[in-house]
Amino acid sequence: MFSGSDTDLLERTARGDRDAFETLVRRNEAATGRFLARVLPADRVHEARNTTFLRVFTKAGTYGGGSVKSWIFKIAWRCAADLLREGGADRRATTTTADDALPARGLAPDAAAALDEERFAVRLSYEKLDAEDRALLWLCVVEGLALDHAARILQKPPSTLRYRLAKALERVRSDLVRTDVARTDTVRAEPARANPALTKSNLIK
Repeated sequence: MFSGSDTDLLERTARGDRDAFETLVRRNEAATGRFLARVLPADRVHEARNTTFLRVFTKAGTYGGGSVKSWIFKIAWRCAADLLREGGADRRATTTTADDALPARGLAPDAAAALDEERFAVRLSYEKLDAEDRALLWLCVVEGLALDHAARILQKPPSTLRYRLAKALERVRSDLVRTDVARTDTVRAEPARANPALTKSNLIK
């Protein structure tokens, strides 16, 4: 197994080094799978992930610098978008799983139940968004990417995504208010990360 950076591995992959490619896949397949699982139905994620890394292998020579992970996410989004356009993945992604029903560890029963309810409510609201907005929210909230980086992945103008991100966050917050999960004072807080209900732990599996 190689110990170099992802950039080194990608450069080796471009030269046909399959061992380097396998290491690159091992490093990035989990994050890529989680991203795809938030924009596609569960039964299409495996296909999209395999197609993503096939394209990574064949397009390694076109890598132009920057974050390798973001470059892979860009390819993954194109694969997901292809499936969405084909009409074979028009159902909502399923972000709630059996694991979500497990109590939060290390907390008192009442606190754990409240946290589980909050996470469940956030994910239900998240599922109502369309695929591109779910991808945008995932990239900016969970992956912590700047808006211009997310724009390059989704291939949309930052100004457009800034508006869409604000509307998506507003919709999620509104849903939480209606279900009494978020407190009114945190809903008004800025920036978006000030709302504890809209955190990485509430969107990630």
